[in-house]
Amino acid sequence: MPVWASRELLIQGQELREYAERGWESDELRKRAVIEAHTKLANILVKFENLVNQAAENGRDTVGIEAMRAKVKEIQQSMLRTAV
Repeated sequence: MPVWASRELLIQGQELREYAERGWESDELRKRAVIEAHTKLANILVKFENLVNQAAENGRDTVGIEAMRAKVKEIQQSMLRTAV
């Protein structure tokens, strides 16, 4: 279950990146979208942390979940670099 859930979270992260990077009518709207996406990505990363902890507690391998979490973290960091 955690690997499946982590894939869903990764897809959500990718969709948020696409949302924030789409063509916005103004710089203000783009900034708002980036802030919204960043906030949602932060929530996704918390969910990843919970999945990692759950998998570890159940004696399951966390490598796949960690890799997907790293991808979402990179999406978040990339978004922050381009927003500044």
